[in-house]
Amino acid sequence: MREVEWSPLPSRVLELPEMADACRARDFGAIFKLAQRAGLYPSRIARLCDMTPSRVSEVIANKRAVTQIGVIERIADGIGIPGAMLGLAARPWEADQGDAPATAPSSTLGRPPVIGRQSPAPAFEPILPMDDEALELKRELARASAADGAVARLYAMQIDTMRQMDRQMGAATVLPQLEAQIAQMEDLLEYRTAPGGREPMAAALTEAATLAGWQALDLGQYQKAWRLHETAKSAARQSGSAALLAHAMGQQAYVLLDLGEADQAVEQLRYARESAGGGLPPLMETWLFAAEAEAHAVAGHEALCRAGMDRAEAVRPADPRTRRCRSCSWAARTWTGGVGMRWRRWERTRRWRT
Repeated sequence: MREVEWSPLPSRVLELPEMADACRARDFGAIFKLAQRAGLYPSRIARLCDMTPSRVSEVIANKRAVTQIGVIERIADGIGIPGAMLGLAARPWEADQGDAPATAPSSTLGRPPVIGRQSPAPAFEPILPMDDEALELKRELARASAADGAVARLYAMQIDTMRQMDRQMGAATVLPQLEAQIAQMEDLLEYRTAPGGREPMAAALTEAATLAGWQALDLGQYQKAWRLHETAKSAARQSGSAALLAHAMGQQAYVLLDLGEADQAVEQLRYARESAGGGLPPLMETWLFAAEAEAHAVAGHEALCRAGMDRAEAVRPADPRTRRCRSCSWAARTWTGGVGMRWRRWERTRRWRT
């Protein structure tokens, strides 16, 4: 078993009826909220449970669920929840305290030894002194402040490298690395205070999340693909780039297409293009018109598909290399031949056009 820095929940929290209900339902959002009330703030929970702070925050906000048994066991071990409360076998640290009934916890049931404290914490006493919590926040803020535009450019270079690796090695190899990078950028953006310094990092995060979302879609991981595109859209809004936001929204429509929701995909693609207010580069506008035509093809709207391809052709720049922004690079590859499993759709669209 890994070594952990014990800072378990007080007995009074484990004995709360709402904690018992949350554990029974494996509602980790509620569990983490109760832990916060006891003084375990999200970054501390993340460190104890081998999770990222952004993931803990998403769980607390009910944007992400915890279902993997390995993660559940890490949470139980990290913050000292007896295995019986979560429907698990007794945890290794419980064995040293002898067998105990799998009912509501008492002051010692399922609790690891707490060094340096001989009596339960009084009500509302935080696990950590407030100065330690403040110091932790100051460290996070300092780390984010050091991530200037140069760091964002380095992340953007890494994302370009991962695009090349994706083409050569496939999504299954690249996606885990890209997800780790996204978590790092989310943490930096969360603690970034200077308004003028957020845009470059937000733009890099948008690029990473859209690429990861596309890879997840190619692997058939639809929920992950949708969540990653939501991350990309949120970051794009912070970046202030209409092209990045339109790209993320337009690419997310392919999740709807794969789920058989072609009409919804058409609406999202149209909204992605129209909400930009005419401020899109020609290549991006070309891709959005062509993608909308593709969605019409999947939906069986032949006339609308033909009209969409005509509009795409009308706005397509004569030289795609001119006025290309970073957010258009993936669109360019899509326009010039389609990607993987979408080739058959483009072929159907092309036949209708000819």
